[in-house]
Amino acid sequence: MKKLILSIMIIAVFVSFGQAQSKKDIRVEYPDALKHKGIVYAVDKWEDDNGINYILISLPGEYVSKKEKGYESQEMSSYLYAYHYVKQGSKYVLKRKLQDYVMSCALDLTLYYVHGSIKITDLDNDGIKEVSFVYIKSCRSDVSPHDMRFMLLENGNKYPLRGSTVIKLGGMEEGGDKKYGTEFTKAPKAFKKFAEKQWNKYKLAD
Repeated sequence: MKKLILSIMIIAVFVSFGQAQSKKDIRVEYPDALKHKGIVYAVDKWEDDNGINYILISLPGEYVSKKEKGYESQEMSSYLYAYHYVKQGSKYVLKRKLQDYVMSCALDLTLYYVHGSIKITDLDNDGIKEVSFVYIKSCRSDVSPHDMRFMLLENGNKYPLRGSTVIKLGGMEEGGDKKYGTEFTKAPKAFKKFAEKQWNKYKLAD
């Protein structure tokens, strides 16, 4: 019984630590009809030619990975979800769902939405607005850079920019690499320009 209580306390500490990295950024109230997993950490709303739109970003917290044969697992896992809903009549239709994760991490697990990074734009002036945001993920035991993700959604399409944060040690910079998704190849040039701007703004995230 004591071992069970101790295990629950350890899990609670991990969950609290993981969720503490994401500050809530709930800018508007949202309908209960918007289904999601985990705890909602960020919400925004906009109107365009599609109608009324919502973006929700949620995290379920960390949990102990599946037990390994013969002993308790020391590995942790966590997910991050993003949902783009559009109101059509009296219903809310899921336009796009994204999910990412850090799985089976035996080191320090990091996965969080970067507070304040949601942006609503219409970069190509087509009447359909884009929504973008940044999040951080890693499994590490040192001060090396985190993995960093910038995501831009438009009308159900995804435009990702992937790479790492930048850390400064002894006057030197480490990390900062990035790679545009192939989706940017046929995207309006303004998308890539905006992605670059946002990347530079948040690349020093802890």
